[in-house]
Amino acid sequence: MKTNSDIERYLLDMGVNYESPREGIWVVHDDNGANLVVMHAPPVTVFRVKLAPVANDTNPELYRNLLQLNATQMVAGAYGIEDNDLVITDTLQSENLDRNEFRESVDGCLLAAGSHFSLLAKYLRQNGAIVDPARPRAASRGAKKAAKVLTRAKPVKAVRAKKTVRRVAKKSAKAAKKAR
Repeated sequence: MKTNSDIERYLLDMGVNYESPREGIWVVHDDNGANLVVMHAPPVTVFRVKLAPVANDTNPELYRNLLQLNATQMVAGAYGIEDNDLVITDTLQSENLDRNEFRESVDGCLLAAGSHFSLLAKYLRQNGAIVDPARPRAASRGAKKAAKVLTRAKPVKAVRAKKTVRRVAKKSAKAAKKAR
């Protein structure tokens, strides 16, 4: 079973800017203001990014797009609604959690927040939700490379998008291995 010290070591090894407001909770600060909350509550570790408030009368097209993104482009985690907020969450088992899995979840959540933000912002603005115009960016070098690949990619069919996400994830994993 991984401990809070293990999680702290993973964050230090990644070189991200973070704080620990209390035992078992860390807030990873992205360069453009995205905050990823990491909570270690054995037997799981939970990752969460709050994106924006969502009104009750939100355009159904937003939910359709969120489901499509979950199915085709999410490397780690999934979009959801929690207490009228649009969030990205991911959960991993703590027992066998390793550095690469941890990095993938952090990078995947921040990558999704950055690369999907402009698509989702138009729906949130329609409903009066306050949306920060600055797009969050991924925290680590591997995620930044993956973000470049995804932002340069043209809209594609779902099957091709899945292949792109898998290829980007493999490249990020290889980059992480080289960094060790």
